Amino acid sequence: MALRKDDTQIREAFHIFKKRREKCVAEEQRTLRVKAPGAYLDPRD
Repeated sequence: MALRKDDTQIREAFHIFKKRREKCVAEEQRTLRVKAPGAYLDPRD
């Protein structure tokens, strides 16, 4: 029972970490685009 609870907490923490990491990557790409507008082209734009 306790193991299952820990499992959930680990999963939640990992999910938060992943979201935070994706946000950081997005911000890095944004700064890269600002520094060199023609060098980095986002296919989503």
